[in-house]
Amino acid sequence: MKLENDLQTDNWETSYSRKDNFIYYPKDEVVKFINRFVRKRNGIDLFTDIIGTGSVLKGLDLGCGIGRQTISMEEFKMHGYGVDISAIAIKEAKSLARSFGYEMDSRFVVLTENSLPFKNDFFDFAISDSVLDSMYFKFAKTYIKELDRTVKKLVYLNLISGESVKENFSEDVLVTTMHEEGTIQSYYNTEKINNLIEGTNWKVKQLNTMTECNLLSAAKRVRYHIVLSK
Repeated sequence: MKLENDLQTDNWETSYSRKDNFIYYPKDEVVKFINRFVRKRNGIDLFTDIIGTGSVLKGLDLGCGIGRQTISMEEFKMHGYGVDISAIAIKEAKSLARSFGYEMDSRFVVLTENSLPFKNDFFDFAISDSVLDSMYFKFAKTYIKELDRTVKKLVYLNLISGESVKENFSEDVLVTTMHEEGTIQSYYNTEKINNLIEGTNWKVKQLNTMTECNLLSAAKRVRYHIVLSK
């Protein structure tokens, strides 16, 4: 099924053309997830597989942007794959990977359909950092089912909490600020998280929140850090 217009593909292309989300360092929580749940690094070239399969582990970065977190999988001596709806982001991801000495062009893919272009159980794990909350909830439901189909063991999700706005808020909101203008911000609470994974094989293995408060403006930003397992 082709991507539907209300995924705001054009607006995301515009956002990436402004380099709104050109993130050149992996996020701490993603590195922690890999190190704690997937493959622990014990030395320069020494690793312990936590979800070892007897072969090279494969990970998917759903909504990879410019690919820095996909590349971090390579730094853990795993095979990283990245998909995104933005052709601009994928082009930059390929260049960034080459700058690190990795040839990953074939493993960075522009998504043109709502389904993922991979076979069942192709991946050992996946990450989706600040992605499923950047689309209408109906599309997040589609992609979590696709992760269920293509991923065998674990998924890490980073989702914005409605507590950033007000207690128990869980709406899909059109972004009107310059940063990511015209895209969707989907706010989550625990009920919505449970609704997200309903009908899949995913179970919540870890459910944490992190709160950042601006003491000057009193603004609050709360995010869920979630690990799903089978």
